[in-house]
Amino acid sequence: MKTGRLILEGWVAMGSNKTRTFLMALGTVVGITALTLILGALGLLTDQPWQTMVFLVAMGMLLYTEIISPGYFAQKVQPSQWILHLLADSLGYQLVLK
Repeated sequence: MKTGRLILEGWVAMGSNKTRTFLMALGTVVGITALTLILGALGLLTDQPWQTMVFLVAMGMLLYTEIISPGYFAQKVQPSQWILHLLADSLGYQLVLK
C-alpha cells in the first residue's frame, strides 16, 4: 500500500510537464552510464584491480538503460524511434561482444 502512495506522490511531484521531466532523468541516467562505461573500459585497458567490478556495474547499467528507452518510445507510439533504438542496441551489443 505504501508503494502505490509513493508512486502517486512522485507522479504529482513531477509537475505539469511529465515528459520533459522523464527525459531529463533519463538523460542523467544515460550520462552516468556513459561515464561508468568509460571508467570500466579504462580499468580494463590499464589492468586495474577494480576493473571487473566497475565493468560489471557499467554493463548492468547499460542493460537497464536499453530496456527502459525502447519501452518509453514504444509506449509513446513512435515506431521509428523504437525501431532505430533497437537496431542501434543490437549493433552495439554485437560490437561489445566480439
